[in-house]
Amino acid sequence: MGFWNQNTKAQGFSLDLLIAVVIFILILTVFYSLLSGSKDQDTSGLEYEADVLSSQLDDASSTDPTYVIIKKGEIDPEEIEALFNDIQSNYETVKEDLDIKGDFCIFLQDQEGNLIPVGLKSSAGNEKVSLGEDDFGDPIKCNENII
Repeated sequence: MGFWNQNTKAQGFSLDLLIAVVIFILILTVFYSLLSGSKDQDTSGLEYEADVLSSQLDDASSTDPTYVIIKKGEIDPEEIEALFNDIQSNYETVKEDLDIKGDFCIFLQDQEGNLIPVGLKSSAGNEKVSLGEDDFGDPIKCNENII
């Protein structure tokens, strides 16, 4: 009978340990899912602002023709250059006029993901915004001159 008493104590201990591990894993899972959920909300806000910005730049959906650069589905080179100049000289005014709450950067890309320069600039917007990295791993900042 002493032999059976030792096994039940061991089983009870291992069962307690197993329950503790399962509870710990559940807590980690809930914590991780809560953190992941907040990132999705941030992304949806950015996506909304990007949609607002792109609709303001397209003549088909813009409520104000001041900053329209896309006319009948085509980018107007003169208008994009004028927009870049306006952003560089009056960033806060343009941001307010376009109803953008956060910082932004406008850039053009070809189908392969390469930046298309407008004048000597790769982009126009807030200098704190990064467009990614170049081939050497250096960050590409908004408003950088193209050499």
